[in-house]
Amino acid sequence: MNPAFRSKGDRLQAVTSPLTISPTLPTPESQTVPELPKKLKLTRVFVAFALVLAFVGLSVAGYVGYQKLIARPASTTLPPDESVATTPSILNETANWETYINPENGYSFKHPKDWFVYKNTDNSVTVWNSSAHDNLFEQTERGRIISYNDYALVEILIKPYGSNYNSGVLTLTTNIKDYYKELFSGVLYDPPIIVDAEDVKLSGQTAVQVSFRNMTTGDCVDQINNTCEDVQNGVVYDVATHAKNGLLILQYRYGNEYNNTAKSKQVFTQILSTFELIK
Repeated sequence: MNPAFRSKGDRLQAVTSPLTISPTLPTPESQTVPELPKKLKLTRVFVAFALVLAFVGLSVAGYVGYQKLIARPASTTLPPDESVATTPSILNETANWETYINPENGYSFKHPKDWFVYKNTDNSVTVWNSSAHDNLFEQTERGRIISYNDYALVEILIKPYGSNYNSGVLTLTTNIKDYYKELFSGVLYDPPIIVDAEDVKLSGQTAVQVSFRNMTTGDCVDQINNTCEDVQNGVVYDVATHAKNGLLILQYRYGNEYNNTAKSKQVFTQILSTFELIK
């Protein structure tokens, strides 16, 4: 024991006892750790318990998050090189269509392979949808269906320059909107059957798209007969432009029994996109 920490009795005994010098080495001090207060012990227990709870909570949260991640449905978004916008078969549905060329009147266009092209006796061309082609059993001399109305068609015709219409004569300078306005006017077309006329482009040049009331009930085959029932408003069209031999007109029509009008209208729009005037 260190002499500085001896008791008073020990020190007195050391004075009165004979002086003896011993070469003994000092004994190392015993390091006794003082006992922690009870309050501090409890605090450490609570801290340890809280850390365990936190670790368990984080582990559970991580596991749940991982399960949600692996259970999430796969994204329907394709990588850029496989997206709809860059897929040629979707981007250009007309790529595999058939091409029809009419050198006499100077135009060409593409049409679906299941639509069928007929050249009529008046030099017009009719592109029938497949259901109409399968049911061509009663026709007029121009190939129009009379008794069967489940059809859609696109007809391309030429109104020759020099031909008369109402009080006018068709020329290269004839205003197309005025032409239609005069052609479909008078008591026969009251109320008017033209819904709208707007400028569009056809083969890169100015054209006019005219929308009509569709009248196809019974034996009516296009919008011209005003005695037919008005089926829908502004759903059949003419697209007209000046060409080398006359006024070139693409007509879109369908029968009153035809139910796939949205698809056929899309086909008409796509045919317009492929239409080319041959100079």
